[in-house]
Amino acid sequence: MDDGSAGTLHRLDEFADCAEVRLRVLDIRHRAELIRLVMTERPWGVVHLAARHFIPDCETVFASTADVYAPSDSPHSEHNRVGPQGVYGWSKLLGERLLCEQTDRLGDCESVIARLFNVYGPGDPHPHLLPEILRQARRGRVLHLGDLGAARDFVYVDDVAEALVILLRRAQPGVVNVGTGTAVSGRELVDLVASLTGRHLEARVDAARLRRRSRPVSCAAADRLREIVPWWPRTRLHEGIRHTITAGRCAGHRSAGTWPERDRHNQQPYRQRPTRRAPMSAATTEIIARAVIRRDGQLLLVRQRTKSWSFLPGGHVEPGERVEAALVRELAEELGTGAKVAGFVGAVEHGYVEDGVTHHELNLIFDVAIDAAEPVSQEDHLEFRWLPLDQLADANVRPSALKNALVAADDERTPFWHGWNG
Repeated sequence: MDDGSAGTLHRLDEFADCAEVRLRVLDIRHRAELIRLVMTERPWGVVHLAARHFIPDCETVFASTADVYAPSDSPHSEHNRVGPQGVYGWSKLLGERLLCEQTDRLGDCESVIARLFNVYGPGDPHPHLLPEILRQARRGRVLHLGDLGAARDFVYVDDVAEALVILLRRAQPGVVNVGTGTAVSGRELVDLVASLTGRHLEARVDAARLRRRSRPVSCAAADRLREIVPWWPRTRLHEGIRHTITAGRCAGHRSAGTWPERDRHNQQPYRQRPTRRAPMSAATTEIIARAVIRRDGQLLLVRQRTKSWSFLPGGHVEPGERVEAALVRELAEELGTGAKVAGFVGAVEHGYVEDGVTHHELNLIFDVAIDAAEPVSQEDHLEFRWLPLDQLADANVRPSALKNALVAADDERTPFWHGWNG
C-alpha cells in the first residue's frame, strides 16, 4: 500500500506477475478507505513504513509545554530561562532541542515550538486540577485536592487547536507561548466552579496530593501570540468551564458534568398521564443512594438552609462505586459520622426537566444506623432535623414520590418500587 507521492511505484513493476504481491494505491490518512481495505484483505501482520523522510517538505509545529521554564512568580516570556522540574518538562525540552538541531542542519526546514500552558476542556480523562474538581464535586461537596495556592494559566482547548493551525500557517520560526496571560489559583478555580454550578463546595488540602516540587505560579506572557492572533484568547475562563460542564452533561459523560444541582431536590415529579408517554430522552440516568435513619419514632431529614423543603440524606453514586459504600461516604461527608447499612427499603424513579434537558434519577433507599448520638451538619449550607414519622405525610419532602412511597410502606417493610410515569 502506497500513495505514490514519492514517484517510485514503478519499482514494483517487477512484481506485476507475482500472485502474492498486490499493490493498492492509497493514502493511509484516508481512514475509511484504509479500514475497508484491511477488512477486505484481513492481513495477518502489518509493516508500517509510511513516512516523509525528506523533512524539508514539512512545516512543523511542535507542541511543547510551559513546564520547560524555570519556576518564577512572573509571567514567562519566550526568552526566559528554562529549567524543567520533572520528567515531562525534560522530555519536551529535549524534543525542542532535537527539532532545533534538525532545523539548523537542514536549513530549509521551518518549525514553530508552541509552549502550551494548562489546557482544559470537555472530555479530559486525566486527573488534572479542573477535571478532578469536577469529578469530586459530582460525588459530594467536600473536595480533597493538592496545593490550592498554586496559580495556573488555564487555556481552553478549542482556542489552543485554532491557535496551532494559525501558527502552522502564519508564524515565523521560533518559540510561542500558548497561554492567556492570566493565572488563577486552585482555590479561585473551586470558587468559580461552585458559582457556575450553584453549589457550595468546600476544598480541603490532601497531603497525599501535594507534590515534592511545585511551581507557585505558571503564567504566560502572551504578547507574541497576540501579534499573530489578535483576538487571543477567544474563550474566557468562566465560559470555558461552563462549556465543559454543559458538554459533559449533554453527552452523558460523567467525567465532566453530571451534577447534583443546587435545585435537584426541589424539582416536582412529572404528573402521571393516562396516555402512553414518548421514550425518555434524558442525557443520562443518575443513581442516588438515600438513607432512612429512624430513631424514637422520628425520621432524619436534611434541607438546604435557604430552601423550605427537605430530603433524605445521601448523594450520588460514582461510576464503579458500590451503592452502599457511596451512601456511607456521603453520610460521613455530610454528618461526620460512621454509618452501617441495615437493609434495602425500596427504589423510586424521579424525573424533571431543567434548562430544556430531561433528567432521570434512580433513588435507591436503605435503612441506615449512624454512630452519632445527635447528627451535626459538617456543611454550612445544610441543616438536619428529626421529623416525627406521623407528620411525614404532610411534610414538604422531595421528591414527593419518594415521600409517598415511605408513607405507604407497610409495617413489615416490604421493599417497594415506584416507577416514573413522566
